[in-house]
Amino acid sequence: MKSDLYVLAAKRTPVGSFGGSLKKLSAVQLGVLSSKAAIESAQVSGEDFLQSIFGNVCSFSSADGPYLARHIALRSELPIGVGAYNVNRLCGSGFEAILHADRWANEEGWCLVGGAESMSQTPLIVREAREGFKFARPPQMIDSLWEALTDAYIKQPMGITAENLAAEFSISRQDCDEWSLKSHQRAARAADAGFTKEEMLTLENLSHDEHIRRDSSIEKLQKLSPVFGGVTTAGNASGMNDAAASLIVSGSKFYEKWKTNSKRPALARIVASQVVGCDPAKMGLGPVQAVQKLCEETGWKLSEIDYVEINEAFAAQILAVKKALQLSDEQLNPHGSGISLGHPLGATGARISTHVANLIGAGHYRRAIAGACIGGGQGIAVAFEAVNE
Repeated sequence: MKSDLYVLAAKRTPVGSFGGSLKKLSAVQLGVLSSKAAIESAQVSGEDFLQSIFGNVCSFSSADGPYLARHIALRSELPIGVGAYNVNRLCGSGFEAILHADRWANEEGWCLVGGAESMSQTPLIVREAREGFKFARPPQMIDSLWEALTDAYIKQPMGITAENLAAEFSISRQDCDEWSLKSHQRAARAADAGFTKEEMLTLENLSHDEHIRRDSSIEKLQKLSPVFGGVTTAGNASGMNDAAASLIVSGSKFYEKWKTNSKRPALARIVASQVVGCDPAKMGLGPVQAVQKLCEETGWKLSEIDYVEINEAFAAQILAVKKALQLSDEQLNPHGSGISLGHPLGATGARISTHVANLIGAGHYRRAIAGACIGGGQGIAVAFEAVNE
């Protein structure tokens, strides 16, 4: 689908580890932090906002989760009249929220978009308790996070879908551990080189991405036991994390007004996007067809794209995508991704988009593709490019 959205500003919180430094902040609170920073960076006035649109998956991680986009807008001091809604395309939710702004692109104003997630605050739940239960037979407590990470349609947790790809693409445990180590090393180098400095907030209790393991090694990774009996371990899978990312976007008409007033160009332009379905048992391959269709639509050659980031749900998954798309080591995820930076579900797409937009805005790249596999069997891909001034 063609797009014409301009990213005026993009900010994010650090990514917190599961049960880590950000565990006491709700998804709404995290979203407010990133949104206030994005609004300040864009230097935009509240009365010109059209909508607040946010991706979120674990909507009951806090009492105000179902109100997330609305409460982020209100607590970020946007006017009462600004509309708001949440979107949930699972792991693609952060991307989806941004793309929803296309609906408002012809209006005179901008949208606050992004994603927010607190996986640390996902609750344990009791199903079928409203009608009571028999004496001495209390209902079972269910981990809502594990339940969310299991596809009831195919009766498989997401990790098994990665094992399916490992078997199909002949991906070994050694391959997975080597990619995991590479992801952590790349993320650490990117942070040290300042590639995330402009996009990331410094919070009182966290000023860096907490999930990066700087002391990771092949020896340490190989000591970890497989979780599903195959190649996947806690060390070569994405993290469960807490984070938020927010972007200010507008259509071309209102962008020209903003550019005149701010006397600076947008960080990047969103050119097109694609969302496809795939076999749920091989959900990790979703980005393959999405990227291919995106290249067909834009006329871009994948081999010529400056920067490609596909979220690393599992090492086996990203290696399967790498093989299927014939991407080089240097081209794919040069700054790390989900394994090293973490995967805060509804925030991941916004986190990646924030990174890509800031990289392009700083002049590091001209074109980029970002994407993710999606539980249930989908893939999403988005094309970004520099704004020609």
